[in-house]
Amino acid sequence: MNNIKKESDEIIRKYSNKEQLKDYIKKEFLTDDEDAHIYIVIEDRHDLFDKRTVESQLDIKNDIYSYIDNKAAVLDNSTKLHFHIKGLITSEEDEENVKKNN
Repeated sequence: MNNIKKESDEIIRKYSNKEQLKDYIKKEFLTDDEDAHIYIVIEDRHDLFDKRTVESQLDIKNDIYSYIDNKAAVLDNSTKLHFHIKGLITSEEDEENVKKNN
């Protein structure tokens, strides 16, 4: 968690002017609907889910959570976040498990 704070502090320092920070956030994440979109490339299903979890208890790997936390650290807490996985074709069951359990 300290790394997340440190990285977000660095970004904020870099964009210390509020308008520059807003521009960075808008360019990096936001769409016309003001929701944030975070994209990740996953080649294999085992790179997404913790191998110790199964079936309806599937859980996303901790490094994926860390990636999302790092990316979202500069966002306002009220910003709706959309997580997009590229490169991996998941089953509808996997998608439902991610939505339900995370």
